[in-house]
Amino acid sequence: MGKRTQVFLSYAHEDLPTVRKIYKGLKERDVEVWFDKEDLGPGRWKIKITKAIARSRFFVICISSAALRKTGDKTPGFQDEELNTAYQIAQEQSDQDFAIIPIRLEDCGRGDFRLSGFQQYDLFGDFEGGLDRLALHIGGCSLSDAKIKEALSEDAKIYDRLMGKAETYFYAGEIEKSSNLLETVTELFPDYAVTWHNKGVAFGTSGFYERALAAFDQALEIKPDYADAWYHKGITFHALDQHGEALDAFDQAIRIKPDYAQAWSNKGVYLRALGRNEEALSAYNEALKIEPDIAEAWYNKGILFLSLNRYEEGLTAFNRAINIKLDYTKAWNNKGVALGALNQGEEALAAFDQAIKIEPEFAGAWLNKGNALSALGRHEEACLALEKARSLRGEGK
Repeated sequence: MGKRTQVFLSYAHEDLPTVRKIYKGLKERDVEVWFDKEDLGPGRWKIKITKAIARSRFFVICISSAALRKTGDKTPGFQDEELNTAYQIAQEQSDQDFAIIPIRLEDCGRGDFRLSGFQQYDLFGDFEGGLDRLALHIGGCSLSDAKIKEALSEDAKIYDRLMGKAETYFYAGEIEKSSNLLETVTELFPDYAVTWHNKGVAFGTSGFYERALAAFDQALEIKPDYADAWYHKGITFHALDQHGEALDAFDQAIRIKPDYAQAWSNKGVYLRALGRNEEALSAYNEALKIEPDIAEAWYNKGILFLSLNRYEEGLTAFNRAINIKLDYTKAWNNKGVALGALNQGEEALAAFDQAIKIEPEFAGAWLNKGNALSALGRHEEACLALEKARSLRGEGK
């Protein structure tokens, strides 16, 4: 049987509206796509997708916050059950004639760590341009210029395939597999700064901070103006409680890329850690001027306001963070703290309950709920909440 040319499109069900646009865009670019909403038909779902993947040449997996498990989840794979099933089937295919290609629907990673891509196909900045690049890579055409053909060398194709698989391991939470494959890639392509950077990201996500720093330094030796490497070097210094060094690294990232909103946001975190509150506030404001929808910047701005007893401003900041990220547990919890400080006990209690609803084992929210109940005179309920907090923290009575 002749080897397959079609593309299997895999995604989390929350992303269906965007994926429909991807399917339509790839079809317009002369790419043969298997898409469950068009091609699955009646019958047993797993058997059908197993056959479809086996007949495919490319497994295109859509990466988004909805697709990812939470950082720290010990179970590898993806959050969406059907996406995870398809991913596990894809891993069983032979690397010789099958490639996994991650495409990002939004800027997401694992905690503070995000990969840089060699041929990464990001659709959240330039959707049509990203589809053009993807289509060219998988045998289609470009809508912007029909004369353009894929120009990757054979080495670049090998590199792209390996990196695609390593990136997918990373997003799936299989960090050890990602690190091991990136080790192979750095041996084959030692002069590619992006590989050293991504290797550092994998080490950092795994908590191997010294090894992460060494990998970022190698990336920067090859490419001194690599803003992402400076940024992640700063994140790693923070994990090692080296706040001064972290701040210097973020300044380097910002010097290279002045509109690096995440670097401005994290610069604020470390300025605050150094007690430089007004400078921290300016850094958060700069980040939000560049990119108003950074939930973490609003959250950290709120924390700064709490520390300065500016509770109304803190409440406003936490509300902005929650409007951007509805399941932002820490923002709900600290919204409750701000409301409590403003003597709005019932509203504070509702915020703590929302934090617990999202994350039932959030000990800090149970503790705050207990204190809020106590302040409202509901002592029996308060005792139960405080006992729950103690049990989650592993404390005795």
